[in-house]
Amino acid sequence: MKKMRGLTSAGGAVDGFFQGQELAKILRPHLAKARWAEVVGPQVAGVTQVSAVRDGVLVVRVKNSVWANELTLLKDDMLRRLNSALGGRVLSDIHFQAGGLAKEVKKPVKPVVEAPTEAELAKIVLPKDVRERIETALVGITDELLSARMRRTMSHAARTQEWRKRRHWLPCPRCGGLTSPTPNTALEAAGEPPVPRLCPLCRAGVG
Repeated sequence: MKKMRGLTSAGGAVDGFFQGQELAKILRPHLAKARWAEVVGPQVAGVTQVSAVRDGVLVVRVKNSVWANELTLLKDDMLRRLNSALGGRVLSDIHFQAGGLAKEVKKPVKPVVEAPTEAELAKIVLPKDVRERIETALVGITDELLSARMRRTMSHAARTQEWRKRRHWLPCPRCGGLTSPTPNTALEAAGEPPVPRLCPLCRAGVG
């Protein structure tokens, strides 16, 4: 119970800090992917794979139809525990897809968009109101280690947002999260504004 309360407090801190910002729409639902194995346990985690989160619905691949039927019967309890771990009604449903688990293929990670370096982020001084909002969001977290980690995470995210705004990133047409505009030298030459494009999550079909 103590661990679950810690997860709930962390989810509330994220929600409180990002409320009203574009990241709120994409951050909290996707925490379900990271919490899945922890919430459902090793046996269920061993026969399932979280493949996507779409409009509040968690899509889970299942080893076979027998397991899919069994997990469907337990869906309401899983949904309740997941939402509790995330600090609110983040997910509306869980959809189990039978047909086997996807083989994990390790591919070299390639940067798909421009990203700030840690040195660049370190130079960004957050406004006083943002720093105060972070501290307010952490008030309910009594675990000092968890509080320190959440402070670093939220500060990093806030600096990244500021870095993107300074480079005139545009809102993703689907989720609203800031993403780099599509390069188009012809438009630039004509003096036209850059064209917004889908963020990496939406392009991958995750959003």
